Amino acid sequence: MSELKIILVEAGPVLLGHMSKKSQADAGQYMAGFGVEVRLNMSIKKLEDDKAYYSDTDFIPTANLIWAAGVQGVVVPGLPADAVGHHRLNVNAYNQVQGFDNVFAIGDVASLVDKDHPKGYPMLAPVAQQQAEQLAHNLQRLLKHEKLVDFSYFDKGTMAIMGRNKAVADLPKGIHLSGFLGWLTWLFVHVLTLVGFRNKAVALIDWTFSYFGSGQALRLVLRAVPGSDSEEVATTKPK
Repeated sequence: MSELKIILVEAGPVLLGHMSKKSQADAGQYMAGFGVEVRLNMSIKKLEDDKAYYSDTDFIPTANLIWAAGVQGVVVPGLPADAVGHHRLNVNAYNQVQGFDNVFAIGDVASLVDKDHPKGYPMLAPVAQQQAEQLAHNLQRLLKHEKLVDFSYFDKGTMAIMGRNKAVADLPKGIHLSGFLGWLTWLFVHVLTLVGFRNKAVALIDWTFSYFGSGQALRLVLRAVPGSDSEEVATTKPK
């Protein structure tokens, strides 16, 4: 029976390109520890006949592909070419689409470039939330014929989880956390962002049971299918 092989394909030169070099290095080590093969500077062009093509002729044989690269928006008809950047809309500090004073864009669809973010702000929830608050404030100022306020992003930090007890966190003032401490920080922050005490309590209790009960109620068994080179995945409960 052959073993399950996981290949992580990253189009960029590093993992977690928007995070610190320390987090990138830690993430690479964690992936290697999990037995995951990381291929950088590679992007999948198409999936056809159980083959994930990264060029016209070269491919990775696979029957399972998990796509985690997001989606590409459709350009709105009528927008000038200079208003559209790399699959995103170019906006100014007020989040006005380039060339317009009455069209706004925020979040993943918006590309706001400044000296600290030459490729635009990262497509993360905190950025979109702060842009939404700023835009709501500016729309009120527009109605009062007042001067608009520039967008100023407050970076509360960035985190990424790789698996059980494995996570990285880049916090303000250059603080870097990894491993079990980074994982606890990731859990803590995500509990805080949930709405309502009940949701927080339920999530915390559920995660606690999952952590201490991991591997006790479920097993994954890989076995060869008779007469076939492929494999099937079956779940069994221990006796």
